[in-house]
Order: sequence, then C-alpha cells, then structure tokens
Amino acid sequence: MNFLSSIPSYYDDILTVLIYSVYLFFPGYFIVYLFNIRKHKFLLSYAISLTLLTVIQLPFRWAEAPVSYWAWSLQLIIAPLALATIYKRFTRIDLDPLPTKFSHTSLGLVLVIATFAIYHYIVGPYTEIPSDF
Repeated sequence: MNFLSSIPSYYDDILTVLIYSVYLFFPGYFIVYLFNIRKHKFLLSYAISLTLLTVIQLPFRWAEAPVSYWAWSLQLIIAPLALATIYKRFTRIDLDPLPTKFSHTSLGLVLVIATFAIYHYIVGPYTEIPSDF
C-alpha cells in the first residue's frame, strides 16, 4: 500500500491554495516592506506580485524556454527580496513607537476576498452573471 494514498485528497487542494497564496502575495509584500509603504499593503502586495510573475514570464515565452527555467529564475528573484526584507526587519531601528491601529477597511477587503475565494472554490471559475430579466 502506498503511503500517499492514505492522505485525504483535499490536502492537495489546501496545498495548492497555499502555494498560489505564497506566490501571489509574498514577492509583492517583500517589495512593499522594503520601500516602507504603509497604505494599501495587501492590495499593492497582490498587484506587485502578479505584475512580477507576468513580467518575468514574458521573456521566457518569447524565447520558448521551458517552464522550469522560468520557475528557477522566479526563485532567484524572490530569494534576494526575501533576504533583503529579513535583513531590513532585524537591523532597523524603530523610530515609530506608536502601535499600528487595526483598519476596518482591511477587514472588509479580506472578507470580500475570502467570500469570493470560497465561492470560486465551490462553484468554479464561472463568473458570468445571467442578465435575462
């Protein structure tokens, strides 16, 4: 009996969601943190990550290179960003002693995105709204 066959199949879905979340959030978060951007961190992190993934992919598509080359180059770009973020995080002097306040706007954004993500997980990527009134 194969060991992997005893693992429930929904773990594959959870792992896929985690991988997509990491690639669509962390590269942009590293850049947002390095440039000390304080507003709209989540939205900018997502937008920058998506742009980075797309822009890095274009030369490999034009050169008709294998996807593995793109994946490795992506790792080589994300790793220095992560290291620079870690370096900045642990070597900076905190000049702002005030704690950050919780934003209700970010809570609303997270709730909308979570609801939309759950809907897409259950229904699928069908987003057309019927307009037959």
